[in-house]
Amino acid sequence: MSTTVRTATVLGPEQARVAARLLQRDPAEWLPADARRSGAGWLLTVRAGRATRTVRARIGGVVITDGRIGRRLRWVPLRPDAPQRETVLPAFEGRIQLLPDDGEGEPLLVVSGTYDPPGGVAGRGIDALVMHHVARHTLNRLLEDVLPGLTDAASTAA
Repeated sequence: MSTTVRTATVLGPEQARVAARLLQRDPAEWLPADARRSGAGWLLTVRAGRATRTVRARIGGVVITDGRIGRRLRWVPLRPDAPQRETVLPAFEGRIQLLPDDGEGEPLLVVSGTYDPPGGVAGRGIDALVMHHVARHTLNRLLEDVLPGLTDAASTAA
């Protein structure tokens, strides 16, 4: 049973214009500086509090629908001692999107998606109590990490 998680931040008009351009470019132009290409994807560091995890991420092509600009975002966490193997941490399936208006005239940058809590029934219970908050915090930190790359006007000059 999948759990849905979402986080968003309001952008100013100029930030939204810049993000609209950059989100359509190579992710290398807007991902955090510690992101590294790995095969057809990326190795990203995701953070929640002091904890960090490396994930193997795939970022899909640009999709523009009804003024929304988005890209699919998927990741599988990697074990620190065995980088090629999955951990018991959940994989994430979602998207990063620029929404032109949040209903009040302000553009939003949103990361949303789903994950399957590990550990069966017990894992779902723990997720409902605690881990869902950790998942949301992880997406908040990811959004904080990509925001500078997506809103830097100097990056759009090239």
